Amino acid sequence: MGFKFAILAIFTLFTAQTLAATGLHFLHSRDACVNFSILDKVICYYASWAAARPGNGQFVPEDINPNLCTHVNYAFLGLNGDGSLQILDEELDINQGGLKRVSALKEVNPNLKVLFSIGGAAAGTGVFTTVAQNAELRQAMAQSAIEFMETYNYDGLDVDWEYPRGGDIGTFVDLLTTLKTAFEPKGYLLTVAVNSIPGEVGGYDIPAMSEILDVINVMTYDFHAMWGNTAENSPLYGGVNESQWNRDNRNADAAIRYWLAGGADPQKLAIGIAFYGHTYKINPENHDLDDPSQGPGDPGPYTNNTFSLGYNEVCEFHPNGNVVFLDDMKVPYMYDDTFWIGYDNEESVTNKVEYAKEKNLGGVFIWSIDTDDMKGFCGEENDKVICYYASWAATRPGNGKFVPEDINPNLCTHVNYAFLGLNEDGSLKILDEENDINQGGLKRVSALKEVNPNLKVLLSIGGAAAGTGAFAAVASDPQKSENMAKSAIEFFETYNFDGVDVDWEYPGGGDIKTYIDLLTTLKTAFEPKGYLVTVAVNSIPNEVGGYDIPAMS
Repeated sequence: MGFKFAILAIFTLFTAQTLAATGLHFLHSRDACVNFSILDKVICYYASWAAARPGNGQFVPEDINPNLCTHVNYAFLGLNGDGSLQILDEELDINQGGLKRVSALKEVNPNLKVLFSIGGAAAGTGVFTTVAQNAELRQAMAQSAIEFMETYNYDGLDVDWEYPRGGDIGTFVDLLTTLKTAFEPKGYLLTVAVNSIPGEVGGYDIPAMSEILDVINVMTYDFHAMWGNTAENSPLYGGVNESQWNRDNRNADAAIRYWLAGGADPQKLAIGIAFYGHTYKINPENHDLDDPSQGPGDPGPYTNNTFSLGYNEVCEFHPNGNVVFLDDMKVPYMYDDTFWIGYDNEESVTNKVEYAKEKNLGGVFIWSIDTDDMKGFCGEENDKVICYYASWAATRPGNGKFVPEDINPNLCTHVNYAFLGLNEDGSLKILDEENDINQGGLKRVSALKEVNPNLKVLLSIGGAAAGTGAFAAVASDPQKSENMAKSAIEFFETYNFDGVDVDWEYPGGGDIKTYIDLLTTLKTAFEPKGYLVTVAVNSIPNEVGGYDIPAMS
């Protein structure tokens, strides 16, 4: 399943350093100018009750793309007064196999980490306080968590205590210490979800938490209440017309700066990205930010929450809404007759990911993946990320060296090995025997499919240095075209590749028909075996004589 909206924006920036090194044709120029550092984590919370939503709102574990999320947090389990973990929905979690179906995603991506998230906004604070205060109950919680992880093949625990109060600061650290001590020998992860502004809930011992935890998920959303004037859910920065207090407190930047100043390791912090927005009823004539509202908006048909809609509901039910992007706060709002929502879209998510990189944060987390635009109402789904690998990068000096194992096969959907050559008899030829054969470049790229069985690897033929003569000769001769198809298949079978990418730079005006003949010959030979045919083309066809675009398509 491809995701149109935010996960792709996150994914684009998250993968940019890796993809740029592989010669990716996918990134937009605005992305290429970012000073990238590695963003390690894209943590996707999965609201398990989404499996029971009606119609297009239903989202089951198999709808999660495990190659886009690095971690999936299953929300929620509960906590009993004796410290044991509690199943909250036996039908979804056990009978319908929700817990095991999420951990089964690791069969697709063995690098994926799946965690239980316990607590949540509806859980309250009482039972956490009770358990945290008692050493025996803390140990019981640790033991129960380990039993759950062993039973359901999970990798860790996310503690979503909303929220420890001032009197809980020390005992919260005691609880985390107990869990970490029990988990560490077994390699289990321990993470938390925390209030964005610690002072509002009594505070946290930030240095101690940063020392203990693997990730601190800072909930940088729900910054404004459901009453009063229209307001944004998750602004990145304060607005120029806001009060100084709001600018200092009610935005994601203020929250992250608070945690960093308090002693958090930036690599332990993940900034929260909301896949939902806050809604208001308005007078259609008063549709600006901070205009008076007539109260919270109606619940969505899928999420059923007063005062909020999932991004999927925005896309499906307000396709013609008016969108205004706020340059100061770096988020949009939408108005549509009496409907108003402050939310996140692709542009604002991109800004937040860039911010996370600039601040050297460990990553981002999403609440929640099940309200992404999985049905593509905001546009067609994106399901291909094609990474060209310039094979000669393996011989570059120093930090420029990039070998096949540096490609993350869970981030690319296709890897195109550049380049092989084309002889005038139609046979494919190795251009660099040392890299391609002796050092195993071709086989090392196809071996990436052992990590991600869904990955497709293709041989890219030609390139800018190849010229046009051999292609013109082969394309104009049916026998040579047949030879090319046969040679390509032999290469696929020898090196375990899935197709060919024809990078003829460029067919001239007299080659338009013979180019189609060549592609037709290749497709006819490849199709029975399931092999792919792709091309790289000039962006302005008329500059090179043109293409028969309908036939190619």
